[in-house]
Amino acid sequence: MTLNNKVVVITGGNGYVGRTVARRMAEQGARVFVLVRRKLEEAQAMLDSLPNTQLQHQALLVDIKHSELLEQASQTVKQQAGRCDILINAAGVAFHRPIMELTEKQFDESIAVNLKGTWFATTAFYPLLKESGDGLVVNITSLASVKPRAPNLIYAIGKSGVNMMTQVFTSLGPEVRFVAIAPSMLPELTSGYPYVEKEQKHLDPQHIQDYINNTPIQRLCTADDIADVVESLATKIKFYNGRVMVLDGGGGVV
Repeated sequence: MTLNNKVVVITGGNGYVGRTVARRMAEQGARVFVLVRRKLEEAQAMLDSLPNTQLQHQALLVDIKHSELLEQASQTVKQQAGRCDILINAAGVAFHRPIMELTEKQFDESIAVNLKGTWFATTAFYPLLKESGDGLVVNITSLASVKPRAPNLIYAIGKSGVNMMTQVFTSLGPEVRFVAIAPSMLPELTSGYPYVEKEQKHLDPQHIQDYINNTPIQRLCTADDIADVVESLATKIKFYNGRVMVLDGGGGVV
């Protein structure tokens, strides 16, 4: 089964995960809309490089912290495409700092993007998803949401809230399924993680290797791993609902 005639909306469209999932959805025949907070032209250029360009993939400038902007985005998608079948909430922000060094501004920003932004996007697009009769919402959370660590406390709080939201939203009925994907460390996102010294841009290579050594599959998760799950949920695994799918390669965490 492909995604021909389907419309997919992705928040965090400029991110590593968002871009990869967008390409996979386009390869499967879907028309893709990405929502980005900035770099609209860059996002549109990325979409223009995707397969099936005749479908007119489109980038929209939307700050998901504002519910009214997401409502406008849903109306734009309805006007441009007439429907929305799949929503991928891939936007996120993290501040990896010691607990007592986190500021109120960082706390508010993290919760606003990771938790409220997901809520706003889901409620804004839910009517269109319900109309499709076979709607799907996939929330990209994090291994931190189920195995939190001190340096990413606020991120873990927000993403764990999204996990709970995923389960509770299933009460809205059979027309839309809700699934969360919680990946472990991604190779392109190894800056800003715990144990990074202030003068370092990336994690200590030894820390990354230790992480891999403690993962039974012996590698890091990738955005393609996430895209594999999204594709399967959208095309094959139609009875999976209200659950958090952990992608940690077997449980290795250091």
